[in-house]
Amino acid sequence: MVGIGERTDLAGALTENLETFGRLLERAEEMLRGRRPLASAVYAGIAANYAMSHHTGLFTSFPLEALLQRIGRESVADISSGPSEPVELPEWRSQGRSPHHVLHVLTRGQGIGGDTRMVWRWIQQDRERRHSVALTRQGPHPVPHALRGAVSAAQGQVHVLNRQRGNLLTWAATLRGIASAADMVVLHVHPYDIIPSLALAKKQQLPPVIFADHADHAFWAGAEVSDVVAGLRESGSRLAQERRGISPERCAVLPIVVPPMKRTFSRDEAKRRLGVPESAVLLLSIARPHKYRPVGGLDFLEGVLPALERCPQAQLWLIGPDQGEPWTGAAERTGGRVRVFGQRADTALFYQAADVYVDAFPIVSITSLLEAGSYGLPLVSRCWPGAVDTVLCADTPGLSGCLIRACGSFYDDLVRLVEDASYRSAVGEHTRAIITGAHGEDNWQRTLESVYRQAGALRLADTAPAAETLRPAAVRRGSPSVGDLSQATEMDAWLVRLFDSEPDLQSIIQFHLQLLPLDLRLAHWFSLLRTNRSSRGEGRLPKSEGCFPKGEGRFPSPGLLLPEWLGSAVGRKRTSAAQRGST
Repeated sequence: MVGIGERTDLAGALTENLETFGRLLERAEEMLRGRRPLASAVYAGIAANYAMSHHTGLFTSFPLEALLQRIGRESVADISSGPSEPVELPEWRSQGRSPHHVLHVLTRGQGIGGDTRMVWRWIQQDRERRHSVALTRQGPHPVPHALRGAVSAAQGQVHVLNRQRGNLLTWAATLRGIASAADMVVLHVHPYDIIPSLALAKKQQLPPVIFADHADHAFWAGAEVSDVVAGLRESGSRLAQERRGISPERCAVLPIVVPPMKRTFSRDEAKRRLGVPESAVLLLSIARPHKYRPVGGLDFLEGVLPALERCPQAQLWLIGPDQGEPWTGAAERTGGRVRVFGQRADTALFYQAADVYVDAFPIVSITSLLEAGSYGLPLVSRCWPGAVDTVLCADTPGLSGCLIRACGSFYDDLVRLVEDASYRSAVGEHTRAIITGAHGEDNWQRTLESVYRQAGALRLADTAPAAETLRPAAVRRGSPSVGDLSQATEMDAWLVRLFDSEPDLQSIIQFHLQLLPLDLRLAHWFSLLRTNRSSRGEGRLPKSEGCFPKGEGRFPSPGLLLPEWLGSAVGRKRTSAAQRGST
């Protein structure tokens, strides 16, 4: 439980974060009052990014959603290339039937990680429909081949918005035009991505919208434009209702589709190919580096090393973390039985060689859990203290029936799995059956059809927008609101710790710098330059009252002065030149 002193510190941290978010939002509103909708939209995105990265006690913001609605209606809908005159609804939509053409909207497609993988697997499995993809801020980064291939096979198109000359508002208008030609829109965007909120603000003649809540533990924008919020975890769906104010009829739980994982090698052969000793019991963990970063005195290794010391035949291999500490020290402590491989996409052979899968910690990695379990591996996951049934644990559908989960030490569970091969095999086969049943193609397709129909029926009924329910009375039910942070829960305490090492405000502003109009871009760039030259610099917003915290960002690159579309073009040319030079 959160103690009195700890609660005071928590309330202070939440208050400070909330005040900074409020000032950023006020700056966005100030810009709109000054008839600068582009600047307003960018500052709104900065505010959302800050709230995502620094827990404020809030998971959504009605004022932010309302501001984005106003900008979208006044500055995006009118310049959209979509239909400007009322048109007759397609027959399927007017009758609430299932869609034919689905548009998936992502912020950026990546070859590593579960978010983009979910999209291309969705497209591959939902094969009776046409699927297209719109990427809002892909920039110079290559679109993953698997994503392009899935879209091509589904007779769709890939649209990369921020490679087109323009800005947030024109990209949002382009997205609106693309969406108007689809039958259903699914948002898989990053929490700070406001382009869909701008594009879909004026709902008339637009298709239903499903929000895939893949970042359910964080603040996000988009509640107002979404007809259905599809959680990927039971806890995420509960939180959407209790802390985001989304009404129950607008919530759903959608499994993460996992295709059948067919072995191409036996476990022994896979081990031989990787150089794992035949007698070794291989513990495997796969996640992006930040999911292993210690938080609040808790770290991944403290839960695993005691079992490795007890079981000399056990080895721990991790895909994702970078070389260096604490992994180097762990390798020395275990005589080289801890190895890290960095981020890589070719994980199939590692899964096939492994005996036991150990979930990332302090942040769970659900896609990796499901993939490992579908190969027949026992799954072990550690939960935060007191965090059962919250968004800090792995509770996607089906896992409760097979996951070995511990809120303290899972030493005994790991030791038994390492030492008892028959038990290990039985647990693994049970896990495979459970995951196949919950996340296999048949059950996933049935659930998806239900979610499609749910979104279509809600749009047909033209019920009140989701964000209209975000009233203080809705969030006072045991949750902190803007006016009462004394109701902070233990989950909020852990979330404050979890986000404590996230980018500071300076870094967040720098990330969005190329989106701002030129005068504000220049002003911020020189402010960042002054901050980095002086230890006393405060990194203020131009013409502000000095209310923003001190930042310690890196020296700002002159390339940040380019608008984002041009910076993306330059980045792509450099990448192409580097690739040619390496061949």
